[in-house]
Amino acid sequence: MLKDYLFTHEARKVTLAGLTPNAKYDVYLYCASNPGGDGRKTKFTIGDQTKTGTFDNSKKDLTEDVDYVHLTGTADKDGNLVITYQGANDGDGPEGNLCGLQVTPAK
Repeated sequence: MLKDYLFTHEARKVTLAGLTPNAKYDVYLYCASNPGGDGRKTKFTIGDQTKTGTFDNSKKDLTEDVDYVHLTGTADKDGNLVITYQGANDGDGPEGNLCGLQVTPAK
């Protein structure tokens, strides 16, 4: 988890390096917001998979597709895995949040 969070109004990339080349990974991406961000949507993409988390301030426990999303990705031949995140709300400058991540070998 991050001490602070990353935010963006346009698509940004995070690259995980040093993974086992061509190995599959379960990736959990956390996208909670502050209470004023209720309903904020963050879209995450790894390869051809995309999921959106929609923050709901009334949820007090971690909830998939609310506070986090789960995707599976395959590291490239150099051991890199690229994650794209962006705001997904309508309107000008939708904010997307990346609060943390967890990566484990896929089962």
